[in-house]
Amino acid sequence: MYDNDVLIGELRVMYESDDENYAIRGRRAYMFAFRVREDFQNKGCGTYFLKTVLSVLKENGYYEFTVGAEDDNVRAIHMYQSLGFNEFMLRKQEEYQGDVYEYNLYLKR
Repeated sequence: MYDNDVLIGELRVMYESDDENYAIRGRRAYMFAFRVREDFQNKGCGTYFLKTVLSVLKENGYYEFTVGAEDDNVRAIHMYQSLGFNEFMLRKQEEYQGDVYEYNLYLKR
């Protein structure tokens, strides 16, 4: 998402995975690495961005969507729940660049 050629956010989409809880080609897409620059938060940008991506995915035949959220990311959890990501799928622990973190995976149908 751009504003006058300034990157204000990013969202990556995984279309298939070895773990079908995350993604299944043509059916379920996993959205991850979703970030909105701090000075653009609380302005509706993240919700607009996510709704737009969901719309494009739906137009391409996807009808299930997953996202992960860490327990302390209250803003993200609230936004995801308001958009229908209400089905808890699993608790996951991962390591990234030496840091270990846990998150919940949520599903929207």
